[in-house]
Parts: sequence; C-alpha cells; structure tokens
Amino acid sequence: MNDRPRINERPTKLRMRLDSLASLPAPDPSVRRAHVGDAEALAVVLAAAFSDARWTPEIVRKALFDNPEVVAVFVLDAPIAGKLSIAATASARLVPARFPGSGYLHWVGAHPDAGRRGLGRAVSVAALAEFRARGCRDAVLETDDHRLAAIHLYTTFGFRPDPCAGDHEARWRKILNQA
Repeated sequence: MNDRPRINERPTKLRMRLDSLASLPAPDPSVRRAHVGDAEALAVVLAAAFSDARWTPEIVRKALFDNPEVVAVFVLDAPIAGKLSIAATASARLVPARFPGSGYLHWVGAHPDAGRRGLGRAVSVAALAEFRARGCRDAVLETDDHRLAAIHLYTTFGFRPDPCAGDHEARWRKILNQA
C-alpha cells in the first residue's frame, strides 16, 4: 500500500454545521429568487467569487437550475462598476442521502467588486430561511481552508466546524488560530 499523497490531490472539503435554524436574522427584502434568465449574470458573479471554478451560463443552468437538489437560488442586485447587476448569490440545496433533515448552504459568493457590504450575509439568510420554511432541523455547508472571510461569516450565524475526515481537526485548528 502506498501512503504517499497523490500529486494534485485536493484536500477534502471542510464541513460546518448550524445546529438550529430557530434564531435567524430578519431577511433582507431586496434579496430575490433567481430564475434561469439570470444564468449569465450568475456565471459572472460565481466566476469572480470562485476563481478556482469555471462558470459559464450553461454550467450555472446545469448546476443550479436543472439540479433537483437545488430548491432555490437567491441573489442580490447591487452596483458593480457603475452598473446594477447580480452581486451576490447563495443556493438552498437538499441532499437527503448525505444530510437527512438538513439544509445544505451551497455556492455562497459575492462579486469582489461589490465590496464588503454584507451581501453574502443577506443571501445566506435567505437560503437558511428557506430551509426553516421547508422544515429542516439544521444546516450544513462545505468549504475550503482558504475561504477565511466566508468561514468568518458562517461562524457569525453559529455554524461550527464539523470534522468528517482524519485531517480535519488539524486543519480547523490552523484556520481558527488565524482568526
């Protein structure tokens, strides 16, 4: 058996869990549900927010609008480079085979040019409220070690590390020591 890590092997996603959906902040009334006609603008914001992922309108349609696990996509329009556009998004996903009774907060991102205005928080609240309305008892998400701003946001809602692989405890310690 070879114990050496494979070249280019990506570390497993880190998981976080929010134990209760009971005390969410009030939703922002300017957050709206996205529709398939938003695919092009969503591709722009997701590509800007996740430079390690490739987003095109076709991929957005397949991953978010044609995926039966994704029950709602939320967006917030705001000025970017002087033009009103989708500036942030979060998706509400249900994955009962992996997370029975839980909502899965999915693809939370804000365009970097929208500048730290709480847009990611607003769309996340909308997705979490969707889970509560659907009777979910809690919420989970998966993220990467380098998404420190997002991890900080999630902790403000009460998400906590939920180690699910052998190296996760050490990775979480390192991340939480950076905060």
